[in-house]
Amino acid sequence: MAPGSSGTESRSESGPDDSDSAADGAGRARRPRGRAEVREALLESAQRLIARQGPSKVRLREIAEDADVNFGLVYQYLGTREELLRAVYQRVSARSATRFEHIDDLADAIDIFLTADDSVGRIMGWAALEGDPADVFGPSPGLQQVASMMVRAARQDGLDLPEDEARLLAAFLQVVALGWRLFGSIGLTGAGVEATSDVDRRVREWMRTLVESVVRGGAG
Repeated sequence: MAPGSSGTESRSESGPDDSDSAADGAGRARRPRGRAEVREALLESAQRLIARQGPSKVRLREIAEDADVNFGLVYQYLGTREELLRAVYQRVSARSATRFEHIDDLADAIDIFLTADDSVGRIMGWAALEGDPADVFGPSPGLQQVASMMVRAARQDGLDLPEDEARLLAAFLQVVALGWRLFGSIGLTGAGVEATSDVDRRVREWMRTLVESVVRGGAG
């Protein structure tokens, strides 16, 4: 089964419909020019198409057409398919990291995990299904920032949270949050639970309780 968005909060799926075409036309009044514009347009199209179809089904020519860019520039600016996937993830990862830059509260970090770009989870899911994610995904600045926040929070209470444990917890939180957003409604249906805003609130509370338990020394 292909990775898709099925979280409990209302989210719109971007498909190849009229609204997509209108949005693309409005956002790109002219063809991209120059290395920076062309590369950004290619990565934007690649991220959208890969999240929707999976990397194995997306052709480089299709990405070029979607970005309104000459096909030859795909290899010039992005390289091989593996290099393209890595560039897409690094782009998403860098954008996600900026959301953590100006927060100090771990509760806010959890909210960011739970409201992350859905395409991140889809791309990660496709990579896990179609190949070795380690070949595509590198270190995440956002996860490093969250881990550092946990270490600082523990120190404020006079506790010593090992850096590797903080990084492990940050990774766990990301996976739980992405899994909930992608497959939460499926799990709720199977358990006979109605999808409501209160359900999402409780999930947030459970994640915060887990973080507090580890950071404040309640778990070893």
